[in-house]
Amino acid sequence: MFSARETSIIRFAICIGWVGCGLAADRPEIGVSVGYPLTAPFIVQNMPYFNNSYDCGPGHPGQACGSFESAGRRPLLGLSVFIPLTGRLALRVSPLYQRISMGTENVTPFAPPGGVGIDTFVTAANRWELPLSVRWRFTNHINVGLGGTVSTLTGDGTQETSITPAPALGGGYGTSYTTTVYHYDILSHRTIGGATAGVEFPFHTRVGMVAPDVEYTRWASRHYSIQWPANRVKVGIALRF
Repeated sequence: MFSARETSIIRFAICIGWVGCGLAADRPEIGVSVGYPLTAPFIVQNMPYFNNSYDCGPGHPGQACGSFESAGRRPLLGLSVFIPLTGRLALRVSPLYQRISMGTENVTPFAPPGGVGIDTFVTAANRWELPLSVRWRFTNHINVGLGGTVSTLTGDGTQETSITPAPALGGGYGTSYTTTVYHYDILSHRTIGGATAGVEFPFHTRVGMVAPDVEYTRWASRHYSIQWPANRVKVGIALRF
């Protein structure tokens, strides 16, 4: 089932399609699309275990500590609607869905025999995006577009799992471990907007209109503060009928 926010996005896309159909000089094309971001959805940084200046505590200055981050580049799945307005101008709207996530692992050594403590942070969310652009059809196989996009998140959250050596009798740390789970909300902006520019290369096949494309997005704000990149480059392909 869709949330109220997701339903609003879908209704907005449908309204654009209906309005465009009334203005269209040619038959609109509607189909599916898939995109792949060449840039990760999060800016990640890694600190190696050894030979760093990270202070692990009074007893371990500059020793074997580490921080490691990773962010998967998952595809964007959705619709592609192409609405001709005149012989050269058209509208393209592409409601998209993407699952985004980032993982962070912090490692801190304790005095022997305490071993190491590991903190794991996992941030995940459902991302809904609505790009809309005006397309200039230079030829039958090349169109260039300028427009904007809105991105909103649902189901977002961050979970920390902390595994640390348990205190030992008489002080210090023993060889057993305790696990604690925390939940945070680190979201900066639930909905953000940006400007887009791209080029599409459509061509007819027996199946339908196949349209590879390359698109650049510059975000005006960020979902997750400095960890959200301001620029995105995406490649994709649409199949429209």
